[in-house]
Amino acid sequence: GPATDADLFQPNCLTVDKTGNIYVSGGTIDIRKIDTHGIITSYDRSAYCLPYCVAEDAYDNIFFSCADQITKIQSPGNLTHIAGHGSSHGFTGDGNLAVDAYVNFPRGINFDHLGNLYLVDENRVRKINIGTTSVFSQKNENIITTINPNPASSDLLIQSYNNILQLTIFNIVGQI
Repeated sequence: GPATDADLFQPNCLTVDKTGNIYVSGGTIDIRKIDTHGIITSYDRSAYCLPYCVAEDAYDNIFFSCADQITKIQSPGNLTHIAGHGSSHGFTGDGNLAVDAYVNFPRGINFDHLGNLYLVDENRVRKINIGTTSVFSQKNENIITTINPNPASSDLLIQSYNNILQLTIFNIVGQI
C-alpha cells in the first residue's frame, strides 16, 4: 500500500537505487522497498537475522548487514552470504575470504566507485574487494582487510569525486 500509511518499526538505514526506489532496513526481518510511486512492499526477508543497514552496488544488487554477517540480494529470494562467519562475532580473517571472517555487528555499509564494499564493524572500518564475477571464482576477490582499526564509529559515507575516494566516518552521535 501507500508508504505514507505504513508503519516502519525502528528504521535504521536506507539506500536509494538508480531508478529512485528506496530500500529501508531495521526493526524487523523485512527489507522494505518504497517504489517511485510511493508504494511500500516487503522486498526481501532475512530468515536468520534483523537486517541493520542496506546498500546498493553498481550492478543493482542490494546488500544488507546484520549481527554477524553481510548478505547480497541478487533478486528477491536469491540471497548470497558475502561476509562474516555467520555463527559468532569477532574481528578475525583479515587477508582471507570475507565469508570466512568474523565480523561484529557491521553497522554502516557502502560501496565506492570501484565496487569495493566498506563496512563499519563496531571498532573498525573494513574493506571487501567485491568482484564482478561469482563470489568464490577469483583468487583476489572477496578478501577482507581492516583499513581503520578504531574509528569508534557507527555510520559511513563514501563519496567519489574524479576517482578520488573520500570516507567520512560518523560516531554514534553523528559527529565526524
